[in-house]
Amino acid sequence: MQKLKSALKKLPLICYTLVFALASYLFFTNDFGLVDIHKTSIVMAVGIDIEEDNSFLVTAQIAVPQPSENGENTSYTEVSGKGVTVAEALNEINSKTGFYPKLLHCRLILLGESCKSKNVFETLDYFYRNEYAQLTALVTMCKGKAQELLSMPTPMATMTTLSLQRILSDELKKSANVSTVNLKELAQDSQSPSKACYIPYIETEMQGSVKGVEQDGKKIADESGGQGGQGAQNSGGNAGGVGGSGGSQEGKSGGSGSSGGSQEGKSSGSGSSGGSQEGKSSTEGGGGEKSSQGAGGGGSSQGSQGSSQKSGGTTEFTCRKTAVFNDGNFVGILSEEQAFALNLIKNKVRLAIVSVDADGKSYAVGLRNTQSGTGLKFENNIPVFSYSFKAKARVQDVTEKATAKKLAQSDNMPQTVLDATQGAVKSALTALTDFCKQNNCDLVGAKQNLYKYNNSRFKEYESDLIQKMLVGYEIAIKSAR
Repeated sequence: MQKLKSALKKLPLICYTLVFALASYLFFTNDFGLVDIHKTSIVMAVGIDIEEDNSFLVTAQIAVPQPSENGENTSYTEVSGKGVTVAEALNEINSKTGFYPKLLHCRLILLGESCKSKNVFETLDYFYRNEYAQLTALVTMCKGKAQELLSMPTPMATMTTLSLQRILSDELKKSANVSTVNLKELAQDSQSPSKACYIPYIETEMQGSVKGVEQDGKKIADESGGQGGQGAQNSGGNAGGVGGSGGSQEGKSGGSGSSGGSQEGKSSGSGSSGGSQEGKSSTEGGGGEKSSQGAGGGGSSQGSQGSSQKSGGTTEFTCRKTAVFNDGNFVGILSEEQAFALNLIKNKVRLAIVSVDADGKSYAVGLRNTQSGTGLKFENNIPVFSYSFKAKARVQDVTEKATAKKLAQSDNMPQTVLDATQGAVKSALTALTDFCKQNNCDLVGAKQNLYKYNNSRFKEYESDLIQKMLVGYEIAIKSAR
């Protein structure tokens, strides 16, 4: 008995010794799997374009740790590779940089406009198969080339990826301004009975551009002090709502309406960020490109920022439109009004702004405590799809002189304004429904409702439900008090 007690007393010491020996073995043989940060780089975002020969051009925006007098410093650069598949293009990046780009920290996948020609899941196949890729990475599409957008300088952050992540934030999603989607959600939507999915669509505009320059009574080409590329700033920027007749203006934000337009501008300057690599470097003037040849690292520190200082311009991003896919194939681009309606029924909206005209004045109405949903039922053997939307409304702004009495009544809105707001929401939902009918794309989830609650009739209406269904609206917007 004494021997047993003595052995039990020594047991914790033996266990601690074994654990310490094992930890020491792991530390001295593998450093716990740690990687020397000075010998690696971190991929923050990936841009994908499809070339004329149907190959993939993959651009990785990379954060490179750099030693400095004040300690650690991080620079950002872009490296591109080309291949028949995305994996082959990334392997070419490996041959240029000396490291294989792991996607563990990749938070953004940017598809260029040319990716419309391929099935979106054929393009993204590598990211679903790769063990390092995170399914929480955001997916988006941009106007023009993804390679050019990633190299554009921005005023909001030290690299483009951070600026893009800000306009795709949850805060904007909760205000119905953006349709943020990640890899997991994209696949879930596509594999649902509706087979429709969507991703946000990014447009750009250079700061400091001059629109509609006239000379000798004739309108000449647009001018810009920024880098090359073209952009479009649509009505509302990243703030505003739907409704009314507001058009778009430079540098202003407002509501997007059924008659709201957009302005586009082209800018000239240098294209991609400068590189610091072994070999030759050539520059073409007048809006040309900077290119580097030879092996070595991906580029110089803060390449896009350097270009920004030389050209005197930076880039603004807007993400008020949405790209739509049916069974992975590109269908079209939702307008700002249609995208707003989609966000109302798909997202948990905390505050949405709707611009309306009533009583000879323009109102910006804030919608809070929103509740939305969709349903499908059969009436006289005809499928009827219905939208339901409820919200509390409060005046956020109005085009009139403010008085103490009127400010106190911001929560008690006139019925005419409430009716106009309901009309604006219904108009947006109708525009979204028309898009679905025109493209036979179930973006609103009608087939999902049919599959869940009338499964016995799913095969009967699977192919033409969107065309045959009637649509109803249950919209109730009341004053906040």
